[in-house]
Amino acid sequence: MNDVPSQRWPTTWLRRGLTALGVALLLLFLASVSLLVLARYPVMESDKTFDHELHLSVDDTYTIALFSELDPVTARESLRVIGIRFRGHDFALALSLDPHRGGKEAVGQIVAVDRRQGTLSKRDLRIPAATARRLFREWDRKIADYPGSPSETLDGNPLVFDRRSGGRAQSGAGNGCHYDDLADLLARRLGPFVPELNALRYTPKELVDRQAFCGPSIWGRMWHRLLT
Repeated sequence: MNDVPSQRWPTTWLRRGLTALGVALLLLFLASVSLLVLARYPVMESDKTFDHELHLSVDDTYTIALFSELDPVTARESLRVIGIRFRGHDFALALSLDPHRGGKEAVGQIVAVDRRQGTLSKRDLRIPAATARRLFREWDRKIADYPGSPSETLDGNPLVFDRRSGGRAQSGAGNGCHYDDLADLLARRLGPFVPELNALRYTPKELVDRQAFCGPSIWGRMWHRLLT
């Protein structure tokens, strides 16, 4: 009978050791997640949708220069977009619904820069109001409460936008999957009227790559829940 405690002693300490090891590994995992969250938070803050007009840094000289090529927009329903390095092209677009045209047309401008040719072109736009309204609705759905993404990349194509609707202003800037989707939306809706934007369209290969790198994953969902 006296041998029973001595036989249980190794088993008891083994269980305690495994429990302590499990707790230590859990704490290590939680600490790692916390550090990654803190490291990614500035990235999310920089490319989320902001509920104010676009604020550009004085260092964004090229973006400011492109915006300056556009005429001022005073309409209460408008969208301005800058796209940089899309297949060798940069562009600045302004589109607004003009109440003085009876709600039948949207007006705007496109400025296109061909980096390979070193040329800049600029022209006025006249687009059916229904097309503009559809674009604005879809754009607003995509940017609504967008919190930024910890997986945004540094090798995409920079996109900057300034959206006005009624008395509300929203803006954003980034170069990851979310902003590539916005660029593709812009091209799909306006490409038939503004062929300069067709460079923004996803190619078949890019669509395949997008599914691989931009689709929702268990890690992406975890990040979203942790950071929102």
